[in-house]
Amino acid sequence: MSKTYLPFSEAVVRLNAGMWGGFKRADPVTAAKSYKADNKKTIGFGPRRDYAGQRLTKAALNGELRIYVANESEAGELFEHTIVPVEILKRLITVRETLPDHPIRLSRKIAIENAKLFALLRTGVLVVDETEFKAWYRSGWGKHKWPSQRSSLKARRGRPTKQSDALRNAILTIVKGGRWHRKDGIRKLGTLLADVHTPSDDTLERLVIEMSRETGNQALWRKPRKRRRS
Repeated sequence: MSKTYLPFSEAVVRLNAGMWGGFKRADPVTAAKSYKADNKKTIGFGPRRDYAGQRLTKAALNGELRIYVANESEAGELFEHTIVPVEILKRLITVRETLPDHPIRLSRKIAIENAKLFALLRTGVLVVDETEFKAWYRSGWGKHKWPSQRSSLKARRGRPTKQSDALRNAILTIVKGGRWHRKDGIRKLGTLLADVHTPSDDTLERLVIEMSRETGNQALWRKPRKRRRS
């Protein structure tokens, strides 16, 4: 039975659908109208997709999911699949912390160590074995830690979360009331919550980042730092 391979980006799309399936649309998507003019394709929310890509990339770099490089025919068919060792994957340039389908600016060191793999990486596509991806996907689903599973009645693995719905609602109430913005800093948010909640700054930081992906509320986003010009 022949194997089926998926471009890395397609695996990200599938993971994204599972992690956020059934989740409420992010505010920017709702504001932009969820459907394009042809009313068939939906507008996705970049931060959620990026998060899925980062999770999948982390799994690959940790050796949890094997990544292959394959040649692509003019008809779009993938052939000559070769496993990319983890040590090589770690040298590849990522885009928003996610592996791209087509490797970018390969290191000459790779060519010296493995000329055949270097040649494949220059022209090939990074892919995953669909069967292996499904097994990894099921493992992640079974941990019940995805945003789409928050309402699950099954016990989650690991320590109980301190990011309760009550805490989330309290933060949203403060944000929507205009009493706090991400630029004000996490410590100020902690002070505003002190009467009813006492989470640590680290817990709040993680929760605000998570909520920014879930809601798309601009007040929760950290403004990216500008790069200094040399």
